[in-house]
Amino acid sequence: MNVKKYINLYFLTYVITINAFKTGFKQDLTFMHQTCNSCTSCNSCLISESTGTWLPIGSKSSLPQSSGTPIKIANENYVIWKNPKTDSWSLVKDVCPHRLAPLSQGRIDDETGCIECPYHGWQFSETGKCVKIPQSKKGEIGKNVESVEVIETGDILWGKFELENANFNKRPDIVFPELNNVKTCLTRELPYSFDFMVENFMDPAHIPFAHHGLQGVRSDGIDIPMQVLTSKEDSNELEIHFTDRIMGKMRTGIVSFTSPTYYHFRTLNATNQYNIQLMALLTPVSLGVTRIHLVFFGANTPNLFPKWISHSFGNKFLETDVWLHNCEIAGNKIMESENKTLLESYNTPTTSDIGPIIWRKWWQNHMSHIPIYSNNNDNNKIKELTPKQQRDRTKHIDSCIHCQTAIRRAKALKSLSVTSLFFIKPFPLLSTATFIISRFISTKILDLIYGETMY
Repeated sequence: MNVKKYINLYFLTYVITINAFKTGFKQDLTFMHQTCNSCTSCNSCLISESTGTWLPIGSKSSLPQSSGTPIKIANENYVIWKNPKTDSWSLVKDVCPHRLAPLSQGRIDDETGCIECPYHGWQFSETGKCVKIPQSKKGEIGKNVESVEVIETGDILWGKFELENANFNKRPDIVFPELNNVKTCLTRELPYSFDFMVENFMDPAHIPFAHHGLQGVRSDGIDIPMQVLTSKEDSNELEIHFTDRIMGKMRTGIVSFTSPTYYHFRTLNATNQYNIQLMALLTPVSLGVTRIHLVFFGANTPNLFPKWISHSFGNKFLETDVWLHNCEIAGNKIMESENKTLLESYNTPTTSDIGPIIWRKWWQNHMSHIPIYSNNNDNNKIKELTPKQQRDRTKHIDSCIHCQTAIRRAKALKSLSVTSLFFIKPFPLLSTATFIISRFISTKILDLIYGETMY
């Protein structure tokens, strides 16, 4: 095994990705998870006392701003857009109440800032109010479309959703004040359910194997002692302490999940303090699909690379264990055919399995009663995907202006390479070199962005 090769690959992936997601925090920043204890006088907490659940929508620096973007959250279809007059973001159901056309296929009116239905031109404000019917002569009033309250914390947009059996109404910037300083994040849909995603995150033992060459190497695999730190019956938080080995060095850390969306892990540094290394905000999309928003803390590197490069490496990293899709389908089959729970289906003999085991028990007690967070063990509603389909990046690209811009420029460069051949007679060497180099660079850019997705 060429260890140097894997170390170099790891360094490149880590630095580029961290750089793109850097939040401006100093490297000695310690964990700042806070809870306000003065809600009688805190305006932010008073606002958050209403019902609803705050879930992340996406990155405001990555979402297209000149058009509406369709997005599915908690089994419902929405459209999000930026009002060009107020610079505020709005989220409404992606259906016009007139004749049920998708509003996401319409346009944003630059003069009103409203979203306009592509079918008959009805317009809706950021609160979902129908403000214009072009065909109206007698002042007829159209039905409003359901809207969702939107707030911003740093680069991240949040919506307050009414979920069955759920009421996680504390504002995200109250739960984690660090979120106000996030510069950017990577958003990607992955083809497995919420509970499987968190189970994977609570399992540091998989890193040397699933992410071999990117975050660790196989020789790092050892027995990992794990201990539960927080798992109260009435708690929204689960934390587990662990000691593992990464790139040949021992590491002490804590994996943590806070309902309904917050995951992070933090590691012990030389000054005996825990620093957040990675935060992932998780949004349930539908059965078998979860959206992840990756946020990295502690980065202090210069902004040398465009965001599409870090997105490419971040997507590659997330795809290394995307076959969890198959784990979910296999688990559902066993539970259905043998009438077992998922834990009863697993063979978990080592201390390294404590994280996933405790997560499953905690999830069963605290979140399985919420339909969008539960695993219904219903493979009839989960389309089994091929490995190539599992790694499809279309959803990310469709909602990322950084990758879209790079694609347009790469395709323009590819077209330029053909144009250069017209000058092959007067400038044979220059024309040929321009063709080869332009073709190579444009193809490489497209390959990095799309991965195995066809373009």
